[in-house]
Amino acid sequence: MSDRSFSPTWLASWASRVSETLKAMTGDFERRHGFPPGVNEVRLADHADQAAGRTLTQVSLVAVDLVTFYDSVGEVTCPDVGNGYFVDPAADVLLRFKQYGAVDVGADQKDGGLVIGSNGGGLSYVVGPGGVIYRTRTASLDEPELDQVADDLGEFLEQLERSLTPFVANGEPGVAGASAIHCVSRCRGEVGRVPPGPACEKPGATGSYAMQFPHRRPHPLCLAVNDGCRCARTGAPASVVIS
Repeated sequence: MSDRSFSPTWLASWASRVSETLKAMTGDFERRHGFPPGVNEVRLADHADQAAGRTLTQVSLVAVDLVTFYDSVGEVTCPDVGNGYFVDPAADVLLRFKQYGAVDVGADQKDGGLVIGSNGGGLSYVVGPGGVIYRTRTASLDEPELDQVADDLGEFLEQLERSLTPFVANGEPGVAGASAIHCVSRCRGEVGRVPPGPACEKPGATGSYAMQFPHRRPHPLCLAVNDGCRCARTGAPASVVIS
């Protein structure tokens, strides 16, 4: 993660950069894909978004970064990037909390987190009270299995931004900050890396090449944990992550 302060100024700069990238993507989208794009945007917060964000602090233990975010950004919608990525409006986060309560997160699964978004594969992004971002392994939020995908909301947003550049260039969502894409084994075993094979060059691919590195965590923008890649040594399911 870069050395940055998660502030309204930082968020305004981030929103401007991502908006320009999305504009470039949608301008050439129909020619590349044969159908028009949906609405891909970073919508800036209005008074209703800001009020809903502050209301979250009254009903749940909320990370400070989340309130800062909703003071500046209303929502992020990227339906045409990969399978789609979404950061929901504060009003939706609040409504979901009121209807279904908090999501258990943390090592002992006792801390309450809030669902703040999802990807097009049906997996949810959850922020814990300390600001850590998790992703569910399945679409279900009943006793969910979670993987930490970012230390905080700023890191998550930076990863999303970096993933857009290769998508604009070649139509494939990138893996933020990666010099190479690998699979991470979810099994135990000797730490060792083999080069990524042709079938493992993008998230969601089915391949036989993997890196056994059990403490690595999956990149938040790959399609899912256990999404097709398998460990070369054991055959165990694996995830595409940054190296």
